[in-house]
Amino acid sequence: MSTNHQALLATTGRFRYRGYTQNNGTRELTFEDTVEQKHTVVFHVDVQSLINHHVPFQDAPRLCLLLLSSNPLAVGACEGVVVRIVVSDDVLAGLLAKAETPTSGKKTAR
Repeated sequence: MSTNHQALLATTGRFRYRGYTQNNGTRELTFEDTVEQKHTVVFHVDVQSLINHHVPFQDAPRLCLLLLSSNPLAVGACEGVVVRIVVSDDVLAGLLAKAETPTSGKKTAR
């Protein structure tokens, strides 16, 4: 796990990234609630939105954690065991504006 992920987990202290699946142009990123251990949060992120915003796929979990850290109590208030959050293009743009990342809006050398 990268230093950025560890720092963000320390901030939220609650969610652990469990992995992703990709189906039909949508990347589903799964996080586990480590405090109450009763919620699983699944983000649905459009792959084309990541490409359009020049976000490397490996940065998607960090951006989702940023979204969780901005309002972790909202997940706790949900009744279901699995909470599904669709990350639209507008939401992704807002997250990039909040995130302090060298990759937002820039292509990185490989």
